[in-house]
Amino acid sequence: MALPQNLSFKDRMSSFGTFVWNSEEGKFLGRGAKSWAEIGLFYLIYYTCLAGFFVGMLAVFYQTIDESQPKLTGTDSLLKGNPGMGFKPMPDVEYTLVRFRADVKENKPLVDNIKEVLKPYKQAQENGQGVNCSLGNPAPDGKVCMVDFLALTAECNEANNFGYDGLNPKPCLL
Repeated sequence: MALPQNLSFKDRMSSFGTFVWNSEEGKFLGRGAKSWAEIGLFYLIYYTCLAGFFVGMLAVFYQTIDESQPKLTGTDSLLKGNPGMGFKPMPDVEYTLVRFRADVKENKPLVDNIKEVLKPYKQAQENGQGVNCSLGNPAPDGKVCMVDFLALTAECNEANNFGYDGLNPKPCLL
């Protein structure tokens, strides 16, 4: 039904109000109670099936995940044999850079972070509690692999604050 183009604002608002709730026919937004019930039931069933499908796919996905190791490694992975790099001391997470300055006070958190990382290895060497590890045989929880700690810290040690001190500083990254 085409409406005349020269309706007043009051007539248009009245027409819109009748569309929202038509008391003569008992319709809300142009639909009766039965029509709203049908469409509501349809969408309830539709979204229930959609949620069930999502949960089913999530369950299948979680069945393919191994909790102890990645599914794709080495040349089968997305990295194709080019590993990422993890390093210590941890950088400022906002910049992901290790910022080095010649000021000893500013470098203290970096030095402390390296000390904290090396602490279990140093204690294991001193107490003889390290575990022999290999590629397929990682250290169990709470243990560390045997490392030649003296060779590891030959140039990078607590005596020179891991390269953050001196006239010609060369900071260490592990």
